[in-house]
Amino acid sequence: MLKAGMFLGNRYEIGERIGSGGTSDVYKAKDHKLSRSVAIKVLKAEFNTDRNFVQKFRSEAQAAASLSHQNIVNVYDVGEEDDIHYIVMELIDGITLKRYIEKKGRLTSRETIGIAIQVAQGIEVAHGEHIVHRDIKPQNVIISRDGKVKVTDFGIARAASSQTISSNAMGSVHYISPEQARGGYCDERSDIYSLGVTMYEMVTGRVPYDGENTVAVALQHIQGEALAPSEFAPDIYFSLERIIEKCMQKKPEYRYASITALIADLKRSLVSPDEDFVKITAVAASRPTRVISEEEIEQINAAAAENEEKERAYLMGDEIEDEEALYDEDYEDEEPVGHFGGDEHGGRNFEKIMVGVGIGVAALIVVLVIFVLGNVFGLFGGGGRDRESSGVVVMDMPNIIGYEFDRAKDVLEQNGLTYRVESAQDTQYEDGQVVDTDPDAGERVTSEDQIIVYVNSTEVTIPRGQIVGFQSSAAATALRNLGLNVVEEEVFDEEVPEGAVISCDPAEGSSLSMGATVTLKVSKGAENQQVTVPSVVGSPMDQAAATIQSMRLVCSPLEEASTTVSQGYVIRQSPAADTQVDPGTTVTIYVSTGPSVAQVPNVTGKDIGSAQSELGAAGFPNVSVTYDYSDSVPNGCVISQTPAAGTTLTVGTSVTIVVSQGPAPTQPPETSAPPETPAPPETPPAEAPGEGEGG
Repeated sequence: MLKAGMFLGNRYEIGERIGSGGTSDVYKAKDHKLSRSVAIKVLKAEFNTDRNFVQKFRSEAQAAASLSHQNIVNVYDVGEEDDIHYIVMELIDGITLKRYIEKKGRLTSRETIGIAIQVAQGIEVAHGEHIVHRDIKPQNVIISRDGKVKVTDFGIARAASSQTISSNAMGSVHYISPEQARGGYCDERSDIYSLGVTMYEMVTGRVPYDGENTVAVALQHIQGEALAPSEFAPDIYFSLERIIEKCMQKKPEYRYASITALIADLKRSLVSPDEDFVKITAVAASRPTRVISEEEIEQINAAAAENEEKERAYLMGDEIEDEEALYDEDYEDEEPVGHFGGDEHGGRNFEKIMVGVGIGVAALIVVLVIFVLGNVFGLFGGGGRDRESSGVVVMDMPNIIGYEFDRAKDVLEQNGLTYRVESAQDTQYEDGQVVDTDPDAGERVTSEDQIIVYVNSTEVTIPRGQIVGFQSSAAATALRNLGLNVVEEEVFDEEVPEGAVISCDPAEGSSLSMGATVTLKVSKGAENQQVTVPSVVGSPMDQAAATIQSMRLVCSPLEEASTTVSQGYVIRQSPAADTQVDPGTTVTIYVSTGPSVAQVPNVTGKDIGSAQSELGAAGFPNVSVTYDYSDSVPNGCVISQTPAAGTTLTVGTSVTIVVSQGPAPTQPPETSAPPETPAPPETPPAEAPGEGEGG
């Protein structure tokens, strides 16, 4: 075990141990050369002399170091010092997806899709380099404190051929694909299956298959039927459930053909959660179960002891002690397929069951168990035949011992074999000659295996004028042709163009032993160099997406109805045009699906307020109102509507309603003028007394 304060490579100061697994320990460390904190994964001392473990450890570094993406944990360096094999990686402040699910119980559909898209984008980069992860599971997904999701642990990743790859190194039993459980071949679609299982666990809080032991779980992957996620998560998006179902199809050809197609459906699910757009091929009936003979059972029992060490090589190990240690694949609850208790008595028990029960159901289950184990351990001798029939090249390892490196390299490349150079010292050979290979000459190898070529210690010179300033791919090729190993380290640089080599360590002109490692510092461009968001409003969706991606931005299309913008054209965008943003920023474009249509509801007989509300809710907020008298419709209620109820119209079309004013008012009857009253007769005025006398 390393101690705090020790240095590796005269560069990395070891700090506290932050995690431990079955085959390696993880330490926090300080990179004094670049003044940053890193995580260092160190192979445990007991495995240093085991070539298989050392090769597996190196292959992890090689697989991950060739990948650079925001959703993949970066590998900065790999080295060996005093029998200490180590990988230097990005230190992530966060927790595993497994721990996150445990804390929340289960995730919402939207959160599940968001995490799954980021995981899939990381896998997509690996698949683009023909690397299959083969152990996708929540324990190998890290969620940083800023919400970024990263895929880690390429410890059992393998470079894929054009068709399939061997799966001798099994993934975790709860997440492996049926083809891995059978011990057969797996390709990119195996990662899609495992991601489907991971999404199932995210949205339900449980794995789809569980059992008393790893064999029981493996059998369920092969022939079991998982309960629908909606049984445990009734609120799951319908489209997401269909996506998970397609990912978890038993046969690879029924799954998504590529991780890119899966990403497209996940994004569409965010826009149309309840739409049935996922196409799932109907599954044909299963073929009859093969019954294994007693002779084959004896072969299994006889070979069990020989395979014990091989089985141990793929044990998944102990659970990580601290949630900050997010770099080791080993969890105590994830045993490998083929690991089971009672090896000593297993064969006798199986034979007793088969003899005692005969053709019963119990015997059938036992036969299936033995068949799976036999395939996993390659005991039936079918592995080589299947490997050859799949198109993978199988051959005897060429004998290149004593060859000059250039000649040995040509032989390996002509046979389609990849290789890695290691320096060696042997007085029987001259400098530059091959002294040994792993595997040895004559052993069976495939075009998928990486050959280690041990070259007698000789010095080579890093060429001047062919490394610094050149594209990293060209520089790395020049160095590998000299028998040097290359590790690339990306950094921001204001002056050197993106992808070009800033410097190499050791420097150009330096002499070093063949098989040594050269670190290339590669430019990521200016750190604060922002780009201008282009204007794509009014453009066709495909053209808009291409324009956005050409500016090193991410395009995220969403659909939206529009009565003014033609179908398939961009209505609006966010961020707006001419905004300054960082490279990699997501630009959301809203693409027209054309005008939406709806049926006009029946509002006759309803009061004016209810009628206007119902029409507005149906998509017809523009309501014209006229009034008329009615003897049958109460005052304030709708007499009639135009267009009629049930008519299909473009949303937003104006609807006219006629509202009752009640019965029409009644006019009073006409009458003649009353007759004139005759005036009373005039009465003469009375004479005053005495007025008539004395006249």
